[in-house]
Amino acid sequence: MLKLAQITLLLFTIGLFSNCSYVTQFYILNQSDQVIEIEYKTSNSLRLNINARIIEAKRVRHLGEVISEVESINNIVVCKLLPKQGLVIGHNLNFTLENPKEAGDLNKSFEYFYVRKNGQTIIDTGEKPLSSYFKTINLQTIAIIVK
Repeated sequence: MLKLAQITLLLFTIGLFSNCSYVTQFYILNQSDQVIEIEYKTSNSLRLNINARIIEAKRVRHLGEVISEVESINNIVVCKLLPKQGLVIGHNLNFTLENPKEAGDLNKSFEYFYVRKNGQTIIDTGEKPLSSYFKTINLQTIAIIVK
């Protein structure tokens, strides 16, 4: 009887904690009326699951490589986003920008990260940490919004 109660308690606990987990996606959304260029290099000590792909920013749905290309060679990603497109950078489990350790992990996942618009660099991780450019949209969406 005691063993059955222990197993029931264990299953309840596992269910309780697994129901609280969520996947956070990281995006760059181009809400400007101009093409933006993105270039970054992931570090060898990745702390996030990086999987770059282009999406339509308006609906945040996957479009694949139909409109624009993501080129990834030697941990370097280079792409151009048309207006109203976005780039999914990757994801992590239960991530929050408010947690200093997790924000630090985001910063350490990239050796450099640049976003350019009209030939001018508007995001440069040499000037300030990448996490400072991101905004929390909801539990599952963290984004840099280029206007």
